[in-house]
Amino acid sequence: MFTFRYQNILKYKEDLEQQAKNDLARAVAALNDAKQRLTDLESQLKSYKCDCLQSLEAGVTASSFSFNDVHRRYFEDGIKTCRSDIALAKQNIAICRQHLMTCTQDKKKYEKLKEKEKAAYQEEERKREEQLIDQLVNYRSSFRNTEGTF
Repeated sequence: MFTFRYQNILKYKEDLEQQAKNDLARAVAALNDAKQRLTDLESQLKSYKCDCLQSLEAGVTASSFSFNDVHRRYFEDGIKTCRSDIALAKQNIAICRQHLMTCTQDKKKYEKLKEKEKAAYQEEERKREEQLIDQLVNYRSSFRNTEGTF
């Protein structure tokens, strides 16, 4: 029966690869969330600007104009923050992909080693079986030769 001597390490490498896949999925989800927030903020800013134009046409007081400017800056700051979040999320995705590639390569090394050891084991088993068959044939032929001499 074949047992791989580094099976525990292979299992650990498989677990690391799965964890790296999960990390990458979380990073992609964070990027998608940041993009969605950016889209939402941009649409809210556009809607807000339309509302401001309508209020300007209707006539607006100075205090209301100052209030509108604060809101506009709030949206612009949020958009700026989202853009920086997107850039960070993209960097994080690149790091996660690199880590995943490293984990996958490590796992594949151990899988390849396992395949080689299994092939060597099977070859050794085949040779043992051939030796047993040869011994059995030699035993039978020697037993028949000794019967004929009596």
